[in-house]
Amino acid sequence: MTQSTIRLATDGRVGETVIDAVAEATGTDPLDLPQIYEVVDLDAVERLFPCECDQQHDENRLEFAYAGCQVRVHADGRVVVNPVRSRFESQTASTGSC
Repeated sequence: MTQSTIRLATDGRVGETVIDAVAEATGTDPLDLPQIYEVVDLDAVERLFPCECDQQHDENRLEFAYAGCQVRVHADGRVVVNPVRSRFESQTASTGSC
């Protein structure tokens, strides 16, 4: 079973938080991850969710796929990362074969 990695963005640093959480969830060095700007405009994300204290719009969130993970950025600053298993990995796990 895959566990979620949850981090709280501080000081409006959503981008760094996403990269750190994805690196942790995948066991990858942050410098070895693909360029995140090819997937999402982090400047826009940080303008949408400027601080972790936005209780007024805390139901708002943004979801996107990045580096084999599903990433959710919430208005309250939470970043939730779930690794996505490939179809091959799912078949191998269910059959127990290589």
